[in-house]
Amino acid sequence: MALRLADLDPSLCRALVGATGSLAGALLAWSLAQQEFYLLWTLSSASLLFLLGRRFPATEGTARGAAWLCGTLLRNSAGLLLTVAWLQGPSLLSLITAFWAFRLFAELRPAGLAFLNGREGGIWSRMADLSPGLWAFFVVMLPLRMWVEAPWQASAGVH
Repeated sequence: MALRLADLDPSLCRALVGATGSLAGALLAWSLAQQEFYLLWTLSSASLLFLLGRRFPATEGTARGAAWLCGTLLRNSAGLLLTVAWLQGPSLLSLITAFWAFRLFAELRPAGLAFLNGREGGIWSRMADLSPGLWAFFVVMLPLRMWVEAPWQASAGVH
């Protein structure tokens, strides 16, 4: 007997699919890290993934299946890319921190995210996969980049 996506507990399913999409976003960010215009590439990729992910249903319920899976993977990849949006590519430590910060905010569902998750259809329900990326960026990654990574790179002479 094969295990199907529909057989899994909805919260476990959401977490597994979200983590897979986040990992895909992290791999994409890592592959773009050495590009000259990293921020432009990152935001362009996030926008494209989000627009592609909008074509698929955002609600789990009975829509859970291949279409929901594809949409959630694409939108979580886009959300993680927002977490690592910066003027230069992320270090490995920053990328690992961004992954866990994004997953933490995706599971905790802070203010604003609960509102977006409660919406049925439309752009708002799909924005729920980007909101953790913005929370992780402003609460974790921006302070990390400004107060830890930038002074460390300046003292080490790294550009």
